[in-house]
Amino acid sequence: MSSSRYSSQLHQRDQTRTSLFSTTSNNGGGGGSSSNNISKSNNVLATETDLPRSSSPYSTPSGQKDYSSSLMDQLESQNNVEINEMTEKVKLLKNIGLKMNTELNSSSINIKSLNENFEKMLPVVKRYGTRVGVIGRDGWFTFKGWLIFFGLVFLIFFIRWIF
Repeated sequence: MSSSRYSSQLHQRDQTRTSLFSTTSNNGGGGGSSSNNISKSNNVLATETDLPRSSSPYSTPSGQKDYSSSLMDQLESQNNVEINEMTEKVKLLKNIGLKMNTELNSSSINIKSLNENFEKMLPVVKRYGTRVGVIGRDGWFTFKGWLIFFGLVFLIFFIRWIF
């Protein structure tokens, strides 16, 4: 079936578009020039393929690559500057990491000592808590009595503050 949608060559990539860094443009001279002309008329980007492409951003317009010592020295100095900057950044990150490590170790030691102090104080607090409970139960002035006393003192100060 020749009327298939794949019978034309329009679905295929242009020969000029297949080579990424060709130094000369290939205008399809030879057998497939009619399909290239059709694709160029239908394709907006076809004018880009008419321009010659250089193989390197450092090549000259004549197509010869510029390997002069001044260019290589310039590229080498740029690389050295970037390497030095990256080395400084890595050193800075390493120092930050080491400082974080020492800070975490010291805080871990502080937390351990704080935990030990709480463990030592727990029986003392329990003992005093039970003693206060016994005094509150057996004392001549009960918890309700203290609440009434402080409530009256608060009421006196509140009335004095209002008037």
